[in-house]
Amino acid sequence: MGQKSSKLTTTSDLEQFAADQEMHLDDVKLLFDAFQRARAENDDDYITEEQFKSVLNFSNDLLAHRMFVVFDHDNNGSIDFREFIKGLSVFSSGSTLSEKIAFSFSLYDFDGDKCIDQDELFTVLNATLQASQIELPTDVLREIVASTFAKVDSDNNGVIDVEEYTRLVQENPTILDGLSLSNGLSSLLKHEDAEE
Repeated sequence: MGQKSSKLTTTSDLEQFAADQEMHLDDVKLLFDAFQRARAENDDDYITEEQFKSVLNFSNDLLAHRMFVVFDHDNNGSIDFREFIKGLSVFSSGSTLSEKIAFSFSLYDFDGDKCIDQDELFTVLNATLQASQIELPTDVLREIVASTFAKVDSDNNGVIDVEEYTRLVQENPTILDGLSLSNGLSSLLKHEDAEE
């Protein structure tokens, strides 16, 4: 892994990120501080998956891993600050519905084939329920997945494509509730005092 970007330390860099991602400057500064904490143990301009997980407030390892994979746009196994801020911007109030749909679809689409199969849906639903400390028997969860596919897979090809997923979200907007943070972006991050 080589370095991915030059070090970002100026206020004007952060202001530009805020403008580019339609985010509040305070949120960008908060995310920058979290990124800096994560990469404190190396001199590189990127963070690894473990460093990424160390600053995020996620209880489920699979969901954190999926977020890391989706954020890593150049697929090199690390995230620079541009990828970090762009990925987390989907949780901000400036994020559009289409950005939230694309992001959430990517979380489900493990193999990147632009379709969600039943196993992918089952895996993410199961991880989401576990993160919420809700346990359902496997057969019940499989029934939910089968029922969802019966309703959503309009062309009966055995997968949910982006258009079908978009219709599902438009009919059930609560699917994206986890991508709208009422407490702001800080609720995504582990706080330093909680780590001690």
